[in-house]
Amino acid sequence: INPYGWRLLAYPFELIFRQQHMVGFVQEWASLDFHSAIGKLFFILVAGLVILMLTRPRTWRLHELLFALLALYDAITHMRFLFLAGIILCPLLAVELAGLVFAIHDPKSANESSRNSTIIAGCNAIIMAACLMFVWFHIPRSSALRAAEEQYYPVHALPSLETSCANQHVFNDSNWGGYLIWNARDIPVFMDSRIDIFDFHGIMADSLQALRI
Repeated sequence: INPYGWRLLAYPFELIFRQQHMVGFVQEWASLDFHSAIGKLFFILVAGLVILMLTRPRTWRLHELLFALLALYDAITHMRFLFLAGIILCPLLAVELAGLVFAIHDPKSANESSRNSTIIAGCNAIIMAACLMFVWFHIPRSSALRAAEEQYYPVHALPSLETSCANQHVFNDSNWGGYLIWNARDIPVFMDSRIDIFDFHGIMADSLQALRI
């Protein structure tokens, strides 16, 4: 039950069988690079999870194992599924870490000491504060956003484009399409980053042919 009916359910299969250009040439659909920082961090996470599985007495349930294998396969074959792997693997990792340092917290247990509860609550507060500090210091300032805009988008070319290319056919990089749509409404872009739409109609194939990829 969804606003788009059966087409939404069929979309993953359309992606697999009809959008070969997007899957083959868009970076986020590439395999995970274990030489990158993200790849190394992912390997450390998986290795830690495997070590915990071997050293802890807990028996995994079949659905947990299947979800974990699905997450690992998707993340390794396509980088964009790293988020999915994080959503699936982090709760499983949390279960494995339960009781490793402190006794498992149970508010209803009469045997649990108030000191242990205080330590756990304090650790949770420190972790939450650290996360908030990390988010606060990583919010980009306006100057940083402007510098990034000038680095990755054709900021200084906009006046010339608006003068000479208004209502003309323009061949542009797909990553610049959305920027041009937002900042130069009179320039009809060739394509933008909504790659699947353009792959359906063969426009991405034309772009790759023009670039001789």
